[in-house]
Amino acid sequence: MSDVPTAGSRITVDAYINETAQDSVAADIKSVQSALSQNANDIEDAEFLLNSRSMDYRNQRASFES
Repeated sequence: MSDVPTAGSRITVDAYINETAQDSVAADIKSVQSALSQNANDIEDAEFLLNSRSMDYRNQRASFES
């Protein structure tokens, strides 16, 4: 087999990839990552607000009980 010439270039994984579909999927991934980042920021803001309001409640309750 070593004396048989190759019939052109070697086939790689890249030869099976649909470039248009790959670009579309990459855009979808970027969009989802952006939404995920925004959701993480919203959760962080909500947690801060919850902690702040909980502390205010505890302070008001302690003041009321005194």
